[in-house]
Amino acid sequence: MKLVDKTENDNYNIDKMNSFTLSRWAALMEGVNVIADKALDRGISLEEIEFKQPAISKYVESTCDTIAKNIEREKKEESKKCQTAPKKR
Repeated sequence: MKLVDKTENDNYNIDKMNSFTLSRWAALMEGVNVIADKALDRGISLEEIEFKQPAISKYVESTCDTIAKNIEREKKEESKKCQTAPKKR
C-alpha cells in the first residue's frame, strides 16, 4: 500500500483546506479524543476501543457546523489583525 505524500496533494495541506473540510477533520479529531478520554477514565486501553463509524459520523455531523463557524470567525479576526497591524519598514 502506498502512503500519499502530503506534498503531492493540496487536499492534505491545512492552509489550503476550506472551512468546511477543516471543520470536518477537526470534528473527527475531537470525537476520537472524547472517546479516548472516556476510555482512559474507565481504565480501558486504546487497543480495546471499538470505534463505531455510525456514531462517529453522527458526532462529526452534529459538530462540524459549529466548528466551521468558529473557523470563519477566527479567519475574519486574523484578517482584521493583519490589516490593522503596523507595517514593518
